[in-house]
Amino acid sequence: MLKQLQPDALERFRQEHLQEVAGLATAEGIWLDIGVLFTSGIKGGL
Repeated sequence: MLKQLQPDALERFRQEHLQEVAGLATAEGIWLDIGVLFTSGIKGGL
């Protein structure tokens, strides 16, 4: 969808996005809470 924006609109979006992300940053970085599933398996038969 970003490719559909005109260059001036894309630059405006970029600046607004970077400003918003900068507001989330702390000294430790930006917290991103994501659930993760871990799986394991064994190959072979009985």
